[in-house]
Amino acid sequence: MNILKTITFFPTLLFKKEKRIYTVGHIHPTRDWLFGLFVTVLLVVTGAFFSAHQFMYYKNIDTQDGVFAEKVITYDATTAQMAVSLFSKRKNAFTTFQNTHVSPLPSSVKEKVATTSAQVTVPKSTEPVSIPEPTPVLEVKASTGTPVVAN
Repeated sequence: MNILKTITFFPTLLFKKEKRIYTVGHIHPTRDWLFGLFVTVLLVVTGAFFSAHQFMYYKNIDTQDGVFAEKVITYDATTAQMAVSLFSKRKNAFTTFQNTHVSPLPSSVKEKVATTSAQVTVPKSTEPVSIPEPTPVLEVKASTGTPVVAN
């Protein structure tokens, strides 16, 4: 028992309740509010300093010095026309589908469709495939937006 008192004597000297900064079990609203306000003010001041530093660093950048390279967009004119025509066909098909009234199938037709199996055969062609001639390529300058035929 003497050894236990000796072991616990020194920690009790160091950690007495009166000497603690924060007492457990007691509410200190003034101290808590002051701590919260201090942290808030510290965050605001740090953010203001960082913002001012970034502004001073980036305020003299000139965008007209050619820092940003001019992009030249190239695309195939025929492929673009095919894509535009495909999307216009899809749009037309969608609008006609929206405007038509589809009547539900009778039950006899549904039974026939469910019981029949369709066989699809794809004929194999032995003819050689022709490769089309290369199409002209258009370049669009990003600064003006005008298309120019590439060499």
